[in-house]
Amino acid sequence: MSHLRSNRDSHGETVGDVPGQPLGKAIISRQSAVDIVARAALSPADRHQILARAYPVPHQSFWQVLGAMGVTEERLMDRMGASP
Repeated sequence: MSHLRSNRDSHGETVGDVPGQPLGKAIISRQSAVDIVARAALSPADRHQILARAYPVPHQSFWQVLGAMGVTEERLMDRMGASP
């Protein structure tokens, strides 16, 4: 496994090196994915599909997959009472 340098951006997202992605792009760690999936109330099959991915993954890619399942970042934040 390659070395992953990471830190947090102003939104708390991990920022670091993802193979094949430009340096400094926001990424989703496996732990972040677990937390998001728990809050998204996905079906067991959808949870398995999300958590079976190789982490870390690019932020945009993660939310594209969830979007295809009907979960958007904005809708999830609204439901949790959070603000961007």
